Amino acid sequence: MKKIWLIMLAALLAFGLVIGCGGDDSPGGGGQQGGNDDLVETTVFDLATDEIIQAFSLGALPHGSGAGAPGPFGDALIIEAGGASHISYEAVKGPGDQAVSIKMTSNETWGPGIDLPHSAFNFRQGDVITIKGEVLTMPTGAKLQLNRNIGSEHSIGAEINETGAFEIKHTLGATDMGDVTTGAQTGLRLECRAVIGVVVRVDNITVVGMRAADGLATPEASHFNFLIRNQEAGDVDGIVITPRSGFSTGAITVYYTGVEGTTYAKSATVPQAVGKYEVTFDVAAAEGFRAVEGLVAGILEVVEELGDGPVPGAIDVGISSPIRFGSIDDNPPENLDWDLFVSSKFIIFEFEGSNGNRDGFGGFQVATQYEGDGYGWNQYSSPDWTGFANEVDETTFWVFPMNKLLKYDEIVAFDEWEDEPGAKIILNHGFGNLVTVWLTDKNITLGTPMHGEGWLTKTLDGSY
Repeated sequence: MKKIWLIMLAALLAFGLVIGCGGDDSPGGGGQQGGNDDLVETTVFDLATDEIIQAFSLGALPHGSGAGAPGPFGDALIIEAGGASHISYEAVKGPGDQAVSIKMTSNETWGPGIDLPHSAFNFRQGDVITIKGEVLTMPTGAKLQLNRNIGSEHSIGAEINETGAFEIKHTLGATDMGDVTTGAQTGLRLECRAVIGVVVRVDNITVVGMRAADGLATPEASHFNFLIRNQEAGDVDGIVITPRSGFSTGAITVYYTGVEGTTYAKSATVPQAVGKYEVTFDVAAAEGFRAVEGLVAGILEVVEELGDGPVPGAIDVGISSPIRFGSIDDNPPENLDWDLFVSSKFIIFEFEGSNGNRDGFGGFQVATQYEGDGYGWNQYSSPDWTGFANEVDETTFWVFPMNKLLKYDEIVAFDEWEDEPGAKIILNHGFGNLVTVWLTDKNITLGTPMHGEGWLTKTLDGSY
């Protein structure tokens, strides 16, 4: 029996990984129940006319000091992206009759700027985002862009890399919404990236889209944290669902409905018999949010016995031959069985504490023998860094969905092998004390990812 942290790299519906589902009146659209069909085109935000922004006195806009302190933009919907050492802001005279524009100067390369948080804007598919202003300084190699994947990088709309007036305009599509509404930092970011010293005057940011006529937002599953894991019959714990920061705090009622291997009418009572159960939940009305029913969390599978692995049926592939630390360019490991590799849904790395770093394990990369011995370091990889507090003797797991490997579809479909196909699993920047590696074709269902990349989650689970 092990107490674990589950660290998951991705938020996909495929392969059993369920984050939640949007609705007709949710930011992502879809089939959610409880929505309000009375939608009207709404200007959600207009910096040039925003009463808070336009009331600023001209001059520096200082960063807040201390937890909960007001940021440089006060109670406006936009917020700072970066601390005082990363970026500075100034209220300057706007064009024409406009009282205030926002001038920002970057002091870092990672992409500080201005955030449009999803919790404030309640983004929906079809929203039109327009940003206008002037680039005053643009060092060689630098760029100004709108990023839909905060903490990572996926620019949308025009990429600006020269001085002068600019306009970035983009309509949010279904693919955009996957990044905008999930992850540790949901929303959009106007960012200065790659080289320090970018200076931009932002004259206007507008967000226009369809919103409920009553002004209330509809909760959706991605607004909540939850973990669903396989559990043992007779010892099933209820699924705990909690709101993410900035979303509805309405009372939550969780329901279970038998869908396979059992007969179990929808009930708030936690089932204890073997079978598969759909987990749904209702959220009561709260300030700024209407009530909603039937949000889908995922499938709870109750089994006779979990066994010793992290999930039922997991295959222990060890660490002797297919796993190694360091570069694949230097003595790559022996092949892992290819059929086992491509038939699995998840790779699970099991660690026992870490070797001195109490705040993370680093990153890992997965490579395959694509054409004979033709390897590429960046063929298949995780985000570069996964950081989280851990104890010296704590057992932890990284759960990596196979279909989030870069070029996954290409590699599993490849049929022109010079030699026998094989997979190589490479851990780089490793600080964890690796115990073993498991492969499984079973479904693993977790809640909304928390990592800035939008691919990781950290949830304290019970004992297996």
